Amino acid sequence: MVGLEGCSYGIVSGEVIITLKTMASTKDLGIDVKVNGATVRRDLFGMETWGKAIARIKGDEGSQAPAAKLKPKKRHNPLVKKITPNAIVRRMRMGNQVVSVCLDFFGENGPECFSEGNVVYINRDHPLFLRESRKTAAYTMYMARLITQEIALMKETKSPRLAFTRQSKLLKDAFAD
Repeated sequence: MVGLEGCSYGIVSGEVIITLKTMASTKDLGIDVKVNGATVRRDLFGMETWGKAIARIKGDEGSQAPAAKLKPKKRHNPLVKKITPNAIVRRMRMGNQVVSVCLDFFGENGPECFSEGNVVYINRDHPLFLRESRKTAAYTMYMARLITQEIALMKETKSPRLAFTRQSKLLKDAFAD
């Protein structure tokens, strides 16, 4: 519960409930604005552009305000530059974000991976890629590590510790049972 300074009508407060992904629904979306404990308004405050992620934000579950309509967000597909015709490109959707992964040949001495915009490039010539691709389980973890590393770095992070924490959470979510 967040309380603000009072107004001539009383204390203004708001409550935000973020539900689990499994409990997300379009019913009772928005943030309740209350004055003296009575709901005055339920609004998304611009969050309707968040796409599916907004389904996890709910106001006070006890009130019966009408559900808000979700506006479909225009899809933007990042441009992928293929270096060779044998490059493998896959798109991954995470919430309302799209990340493209391009596996291509950048030479044995090239970088292990790098990103440009929302595109993650992975070097298929890199010695670690060649070694890890022989075993399915190791290859899966290797790819997950590289992809989450680049996604964690896509967000402007001032602290390396914050980037590592973000990568750890992404890996935990990816392999949670």
